[in-house]
Amino acid sequence: MLESFGTGRRDLVVLVLLVCSLGVPDRPVLAADAVTQWTEFAIAPKLGDYHWHSVVLMHAAMHDTLNAIQPRYSRWTAARSGEPAAAGALPEAAVPAAAYTVLALERPSQREAIDAMFANALAAVPDGPGKASGIALGRAIGAATVARREGDREVQVAAFPSGTEPGVWRLEPPFFRPASVGRYETFAFPAREESPVPLPPPLGSAAYLEAVAEVRTLGAKNSTRRTSAQTRAALYWADQNSQRNFHALAVRLLASRPPPHDLWESARTMALLSFALTDSFLLAWPAKARFNRWRPITAIQEGGFGVVADPDWRPLVPTPPHPDHPSGHATDCGAGARVLEMLLALGQQPVRYVTIDNDGDPGREYPGLIAVAEECGASRLWAGVHFRTANEAGAILGQAVAERVVQTTLQPLPAR
Repeated sequence: MLESFGTGRRDLVVLVLLVCSLGVPDRPVLAADAVTQWTEFAIAPKLGDYHWHSVVLMHAAMHDTLNAIQPRYSRWTAARSGEPAAAGALPEAAVPAAAYTVLALERPSQREAIDAMFANALAAVPDGPGKASGIALGRAIGAATVARREGDREVQVAAFPSGTEPGVWRLEPPFFRPASVGRYETFAFPAREESPVPLPPPLGSAAYLEAVAEVRTLGAKNSTRRTSAQTRAALYWADQNSQRNFHALAVRLLASRPPPHDLWESARTMALLSFALTDSFLLAWPAKARFNRWRPITAIQEGGFGVVADPDWRPLVPTPPHPDHPSGHATDCGAGARVLEMLLALGQQPVRYVTIDNDGDPGREYPGLIAVAEECGASRLWAGVHFRTANEAGAILGQAVAERVVQTTLQPLPAR
């Protein structure tokens, strides 16, 4: 979207992968099964920027491949004519084949690392008909998954529109070019359904004046009211990709469960999380363009509508080059936390959130998943780049997306 969601089963095999040489972070492997090992590989910072399109399609393909072999959940992509027979296919060969096919098609510039990952995965599987059948099935479903979203390559992206009218977003230094937005097809929402984002408060309203006063005080670069803990949180969340790190969090949470690790459950969890995280920004970014609301720096420096102008006001962190409402951080974190809360039933269990793309302050402890999302959203107020109303709108959108995805997608099939 930018330029710059049983006995005898073979799902308990854990592949031994030489991950450190293949672009996965230099740390002990946390993934407990083939699905989450491929997740770790695909989101690794060493492979470059987070590639949302390949990550969500890879998870969909792995899920559908397993449910072709043993149907437990509905598939995202229905079986196509000519799909290889699933009887006898080994999951430990089929899952890597599905993941590999998607990544190889989607990320050709990283083909060397992807090829090496696939070779190591297959080396752990004994040769035989089951291996060959698994590879054929995984490859076919991976290719069909990519083909289903071939239209994404034709989506036109355009820069966010700016203007000089009161309340209208405009680009602020240090950026010299606005971000771009495109209207991609979502994964769980109907194409024409309006995203459930509350309206921003009218200029001059009591809610607007309260929001401006709050961010003026707490989000200023030289604020004396913002606590040191709030400053650290603002900088922590500003310097990471929350979608990438919610995938990493899911891997750790799944790996921490006592064995045996169920491959089908892992695949469904990672696919639903990917759908929700993807839909959250596929809906949030067009909403930003629709409302086109200015950022705190513009509202405070220009003043008006009951706000006293302060041309010298600066936020703690640079203002991103796209509109305010809703907050992308709050949307992403709201979606990610709600999906994991619904699927893993952690309740108030403490959570350690670790950023795999932030070396300065990698890990933070939280009393639960909701606390993670709440701090993520609030951090944008403390950073001075979003009004509270944008954070609240993002949280509402993210949670709505998560609930729609979990309640309607990849549903359990009736027991046979």
